[in-house]
Amino acid sequence: MSQLKVDSLIPRGGLSSGASGGIIQVKQTTKTDTFSEVVTNGGVSSVCISVDFAASSSSNKLLIIASCYCDSSDQPTNNGIQLTDNGSGITGARGDASGSQGRVAGGWGQVTTNEFVYHAYAEYLHTVSDTNSHTYGVKMYQGSSHSNQTLFLNFASTSSTTTRIRPISTLTVMEVSV
Repeated sequence: MSQLKVDSLIPRGGLSSGASGGIIQVKQTTKTDTFSEVVTNGGVSSVCISVDFAASSSSNKLLIIASCYCDSSDQPTNNGIQLTDNGSGITGARGDASGSQGRVAGGWGQVTTNEFVYHAYAEYLHTVSDTNSHTYGVKMYQGSSHSNQTLFLNFASTSSTTTRIRPISTLTVMEVSV
């Protein structure tokens, strides 16, 4: 039998000694419409999906999960997504610096065609700085060797034909007790 406590969920078997990790609250944005923006090589788009979230305690952590379906007007190319906090990239939620390579949380690449959407996924356990409301979001990174390319969310760049798909993208934030 599970035990329900105010502001937390305790597993049926309870928590082992010294354990933490109860889920305090969850918010999700589901984006069913589309987004597109022209982005320069090595640049990022504006926020394409977001969720407002206020942690109940600054000692907790936030598990941020982005599941996005993306495309680019160029091929071959290597693109990605960045997680943001109030519009700024979360530094710990992207790869380390290496020359001019793009620093992203998750990526997608196109080798031979720009007719399909590609899944870009990222998850990150974020340290909470305060209990104020923050807007967590996703920006798309453009890694084409050409200067300006259009990045697309939830549809392919050649979606005018009837055989293409229209997926959804989601951004989930969970507050986890520590």
